[in-house]
Amino acid sequence: MKKVLLTVLAVVIMLSLCGCNQMDDVQKVYCGAAHSGALDEDGNLWLWGDNFFGQLANGKKTTIKDDVTVVENNDAYSPVLTFENVKDAALGNGFTLVLFDDGRLLSYGRNDMSQLGRKDDADECILTDVIQVSTCTHTSAAVTSNGDLYVWGKSIAGYDGEVETVDTPTVVAKNVVSVSVGGSHLAYFDSDGKLWGLGYLANLGPGYDTVNVFVTEPMLISENAKYVSCGSQTTFYIDESDVLWGTGANGFSGSVGDGSGEWWIYDYREVARDVKEVYGNAAMYLSNDGMLYAWDELSDTIKFRDENGEETGGQVGEDPIATYGPTPIEFLGGMKNAAGSGSHSIAVDEDGYVYTWGLNTFGRLGNGKCTVLERKLLFDDGEYTEYEYDKTVDEDVKEPLKIR
Repeated sequence: MKKVLLTVLAVVIMLSLCGCNQMDDVQKVYCGAAHSGALDEDGNLWLWGDNFFGQLANGKKTTIKDDVTVVENNDAYSPVLTFENVKDAALGNGFTLVLFDDGRLLSYGRNDMSQLGRKDDADECILTDVIQVSTCTHTSAAVTSNGDLYVWGKSIAGYDGEVETVDTPTVVAKNVVSVSVGGSHLAYFDSDGKLWGLGYLANLGPGYDTVNVFVTEPMLISENAKYVSCGSQTTFYIDESDVLWGTGANGFSGSVGDGSGEWWIYDYREVARDVKEVYGNAAMYLSNDGMLYAWDELSDTIKFRDENGEETGGQVGEDPIATYGPTPIEFLGGMKNAAGSGSHSIAVDEDGYVYTWGLNTFGRLGNGKCTVLERKLLFDDGEYTEYEYDKTVDEDVKEPLKIR
């Protein structure tokens, strides 16, 4: 018996030493502005990256002085198991929302614009009976089991644009089954399968030129949609024929992905076909055959290849090359989910392996490394201050890197 116990103990020690307490069989990935996350098949939520606001939900924060000197570094450069029994999560700009299997929704991190939906010293649980959650930048939304759609944070969709923040979750629609949040707008499906929009009108595809108008009553977007994802100033949906449509701010880099180069697109344009999922904030989509495609300058931290295999752009650094239409990301076939922040991206393949690429300040790529920036003063007249940042340690990643 002693021999058996010693053998078991030795195996446990060996498993611990070999680092087996790591992400395994990841099902879904998340990107905040500078932190990241992954959910495995057992409901374990892993977080890593920036922890300045306590968004890693470990009870600690990274502290600095003079806006640049690190006093106590509690950032995580590799994935850390943070919660168990998790159903889903949503990562914003400096905050994290965690949805547990029992329907509780908890919030952690930045709260200067009511991102947490509660006061700083209040209980972390802000809603119960939640079935789905979404966030973008400083705005969030959640759907409860009875079909109520709650919103909170900055630039709340459903208000007139004059309300800067809503401090606690507030119902703006009913009979809702799922939602996707953009920077100042959102889109949701009702129980009849119709897609509706609220918030900044120009981001919702009204079909005509408009500016500074907020939709406070639901606007019908489509009766033929089955999947929706909002970016900061864009909205994308996939129809029943697997065609991807997009609208909103196109800019000089082609954020909508229709290839037109128009500054703003007010109607829905076809972006691609044979599409399974779209990730609006990342300017990426997943095809039915598992290939990941990207477009826009927001995807400037990857390397693209044209049909002949020649590199066409996607460098890290200055003067990024814009891609006005979807372009396949090299090496990323057999994918099942992805996410992006505009500065870094994550994807997970069918075997549960995770890939990251892009900027790596604060260790947001989860590969155990970190890009270090040194701030230098360029100009200060007492009213306006300008800085530049030099990379003293460059650990940015230009091609998808497997971290698990």
